[in-house]
Amino acid sequence: MDMPSRESKQAKDERFDMVDITQEVQKAVEEKSIEEGICLVYTTSVTASILVTSTDNPAGHEDILEDLDRVFPDRGTFRFSGPALKGAAHAKSAVAGTSRDFIVKNGILDLAPSEGIFLTRFYKDEEAQYKV
Repeated sequence: MDMPSRESKQAKDERFDMVDITQEVQKAVEEKSIEEGICLVYTTSVTASILVTSTDNPAGHEDILEDLDRVFPDRGTFRFSGPALKGAAHAKSAVAGTSRDFIVKNGILDLAPSEGIFLTRFYKDEEAQYKV
């Protein structure tokens, strides 16, 4: 099921953001009447990732994004032919991953109470979409 592009109103950094898509993924599971099995969530963007992290402390999301930025800074020495920020976004996406599998039990995503599924965009000049 294709899902629409998402924007975050919570992002403090103009370069990247994390959008909680947990409820939308759960809704897709319900619409497909999946009772038991595996649910794959995949982003079609090479500058985005699907991450699983806590929903309890959004400040931790900033830590994740800042740490990835420290590992993959927007340096001018990327061999990538586009903007340095986009080159860094490609590297972050490749390491963080573009898909996640989730167990479905009794029609519900089997997540811990404080876990959420996040579409994470590392290059905000491009839309990021995901599929369930």
